[in-house]
This record gives sequence, structure tokens and C-alpha cells, in this order.
Amino acid sequence: MSVEIKDILGFWNIRNVELIQKLGEGTVVYIVETERGTVVLKRHKISLPEKYIQGNIRAHEFLGNKLRIAPQIYYRPDGMAFWKSDTHYYYLMEFIQGIHVQETAHDEWLLGEATAKLHQLTGYNFPCELDANEQIRIIKTWYSDRKWKPELDMLMDSLPDFNSYSQCFIHTDIGPHNAIVRNGAIVFIDLDGAGIGSKYLDIGYPFIAQFVAYNKKSGETYYKFDAAKAFLEGYCSVSKLTKAEYDLIWHGAVLRHIYEMQYYGEEAVEPLWHILNFGLQQKDNLLQIVNCIV
Repeated sequence: MSVEIKDILGFWNIRNVELIQKLGEGTVVYIVETERGTVVLKRHKISLPEKYIQGNIRAHEFLGNKLRIAPQIYYRPDGMAFWKSDTHYYYLMEFIQGIHVQETAHDEWLLGEATAKLHQLTGYNFPCELDANEQIRIIKTWYSDRKWKPELDMLMDSLPDFNSYSQCFIHTDIGPHNAIVRNGAIVFIDLDGAGIGSKYLDIGYPFIAQFVAYNKKSGETYYKFDAAKAFLEGYCSVSKLTKAEYDLIWHGAVLRHIYEMQYYGEEAVEPLWHILNFGLQQKDNLLQIVNCIV
């Protein structure tokens, strides 16, 4: 255990600590055993604006401390929820005991249901960090050297103004990696950037990014229809979706997938473009097997 982490936890009056696990590089999660039990210390680079950190904390206060469907934030004795060093921000959270959502029909249905309930929450007024219009503008400046650049531009031009639709609380990174089953119910984790935004961006995220499976070695691509169908039907069990909304979900899937392409390196660009096009080809096929679009 480094002296640094011991000192940081001291700002919460926590002593006798043991580092159990460290996850991540830029944004780092430390799982720490303490005399108060297991806790999670999260670290963000100081280059992020403080309003981003405050947004994360507000989201945890709302979903965690108030509603108990996300990790609670722990406050320092002086009432502050984070500590700022010369290089990083830190905040402390509850460690959620449970099992990560699996890509089974049962768990995806639960995740879809929980996502719909998330979108129906009221009483939160802070915007998410996902600015769809700005992302579209940025994407239009990318990949000028690719032969499919005209197709990319056409896709971007076809996207709606997501801000013109009703806004709600969204997670911005829905998927099994950010959901834990605790006592039979879904708990959302990793609320970086969560807040008020378009539900179509939230629902759409997994329909290409998660439900398209790609084998790097063989190049084989297939669609996880059972998981996608279960997620969609779980969502519709709480909140019905129209055919027009189904189209908007896929617009959201396109934007979320393309914007995320930047994080995987130059060598991944062509496979990710292939994944996008393969995923879009499954849109009508998926619609034919679900019974919940009205």
C-alpha cells in the first residue's frame, strides 16, 4: 500500500488500510479494505474541469445516497465530497457487493428494465457530459484519409438533434460492465458523465458497441440477437417504445459507436467501421423478432 493512498484516505479519517485492487490508468479505481469495510477510491486527472467531478458526485448523491441504485458517496469530516491534489481529484464511494450483469437473456432483460426506470426518475437537474451536437461536429473533422469518409459524413448528416427530444437522467455508458446485480436488483456503477440528456443515446449505446461480437483473429462478426431482444423487451416492460423511437435508438447507437472509435487506436479504426456497418444491417432483423415496439 503506497503512502500516498494512505494519506488520501486520511482526509476521510480512515486508517489501517490495505489496497486490494487497482483498476485503470488515466481514471483509476482503488478497491481498499479498511476498518469501516471495503471502499472504492476513484482518481481523476486534474486536467478535467472541476464541474465534471462535481457532476459525478451529484449523480452518486442522487442515485446512491438518495435512491440506493448506485454506490453512495462518502463525505469527509468537513462535509466535502472530494479531495484535490496538485495532480488529481479523489472521491470515496461505497463498494457494491454483488455479481456483474452477464450477457444472458435474463440479465439483459433486468438491465433494460432498470434503464427504463432510470429514465423515469425526476428531481435531478444537472446536464450530462455527453454533448451530442458537439460530438457530431467533432466527428465530421475525422478520417479525411479514409475511403469511407463520404459515407461517414452522410451518417452524421442523417442524425437528429438529440437535444430537441425530451431529456431525462441517463447513465451514458449502459452495459453489463457498469451494472451489478445486488439482491436481485440492478445497481449502476461508473457514473462518469451521467446526468440529464437524451434517452436515445443511452438506450442506443449497446446496440452496436455491445451486441455486435467481433473476433479479432478470424474477423468473424455476429450479432447477439438474444441479448439485444431481452434488453429491449426489458426496457419496454416499463416504458413502451414506438417505431419512430426505435429508429432514434439506432441513431444513438451510430453516434455513440463512432465517437468511441477514437479511444481504441489507429489500428482499430477499420475493424470498428466494419462493426458499425454490420450492426446497422441487423436493425431490421432485430425489429422482426421483438414484440414490444408499438
